[in-house]
Amino acid sequence: MKRWICLLLGMMMLSAGMASAQEYVSISEIYEQAQAMGGVWQETFETKNGTVTVDVPIIVPDVDAIPVMTVEKTKISEELFNRIAQGRKVDDADVHRYEVELEGELTEFYLGVDNRQIEPKKRTGKYGYDAVETLYLHRGGYITSLGTKMGTGEMRAAPTTFHYPWQMDADMPCVRNSDITLNEALAQWNEEIELCFPGETFEIQPLLVMLRGSTLTDATGSGKEYKRNGYLVISEAEQLIGGVPLMGPIYQKNIWALEEEPKGLQKYMAGCDAAAGSFYGNFTDKENFRCQMEFAKTRTVECEDVPLASLDAVLDSLRTEIENGHIREIDYIRLGYMLYSDPDMTDHAWAIPRWEVGAEYVTKSAEKSYNRWKGKPNDIDSGPFLRTCFASMPVDAQSGELIVFATGSEKIYAVPKIITWDDI
Repeated sequence: MKRWICLLLGMMMLSAGMASAQEYVSISEIYEQAQAMGGVWQETFETKNGTVTVDVPIIVPDVDAIPVMTVEKTKISEELFNRIAQGRKVDDADVHRYEVELEGELTEFYLGVDNRQIEPKKRTGKYGYDAVETLYLHRGGYITSLGTKMGTGEMRAAPTTFHYPWQMDADMPCVRNSDITLNEALAQWNEEIELCFPGETFEIQPLLVMLRGSTLTDATGSGKEYKRNGYLVISEAEQLIGGVPLMGPIYQKNIWALEEEPKGLQKYMAGCDAAAGSFYGNFTDKENFRCQMEFAKTRTVECEDVPLASLDAVLDSLRTEIENGHIREIDYIRLGYMLYSDPDMTDHAWAIPRWEVGAEYVTKSAEKSYNRWKGKPNDIDSGPFLRTCFASMPVDAQSGELIVFATGSEKIYAVPKIITWDDI
């Protein structure tokens, strides 16, 4: 009897191992699978909450491999910092904000704060170039000393609309009294990147565009805000490394409004916060704009390429969440890197392949709140990321399983074990 049990267990393990091996594919195969679907997931579900129709883009980088790496923050060169610091200081003594003429044009830079206090009774002890931690660049009317208040609450234009880049014609003007397009704004931003990081090959892409004074809507209104010149805001953008987007720290991909923050989360944040970048651009036209940029760079390559779960496995995981009533609506599905860091990492983070699903995810405890606020006008005005129960949900790219971790163990934020091609 024991012999038969052992034989049966052995066959089950062998079968499971074979099934597991068959699930893994390369990122180029994932790309081909998405293209075979036309780059779009279209499906209709009948659930206990009614009909759910999915018609969303599946965004996969067109690359041959997806390395696992560690990344760290980079900053402008010390030589450029010294040139900027020779300009006119326009803030408090410890704030690195300067006006300087570069290439014949007046530019304002904000670069950081000396000896900045980051925790109660704790200061960084960093001064001068060592205190540089970010980069804000202002041109034209956005230079604060000019007092134009461009882009501020006092000068905001209406109506406001939000758009994902794939919903827009990137070559069409879209705000009142300005001919700037999304592609022209990105081209201008890239010129500033080349100015501040000469010799680098940094690349960014927009994720969410906000239009102030939008012409892409029939909305009308009265008041000064409906007569002011419009401007295009790239309110969410991200860096690409090797053609793969850095989609931010894992702990930002959650449903914080619905669940309590796990105890002990803070100790997993330091490395991610140190490495993560932030990008924001505000463009009235090609001469008047401001942008923020914080780039990461590769620190180490831990694995040249890793196997991934098939696209079908990922979609099956989402189908289950739709059928059980949690996912009510999906905006997009995309593949990239999310950042993880362990408590001993304070200046770097791991870039781990993950899917991100922009979705309305409703837990049982949030049902009443969701039903109360669903479809309210301010849900639209606030943009997709501020809709009721909207979440940027991670999916494990190697297992295909959705990660709903707000109430889970704190260790879910730790750097995960990676399966390699050798493992399978």
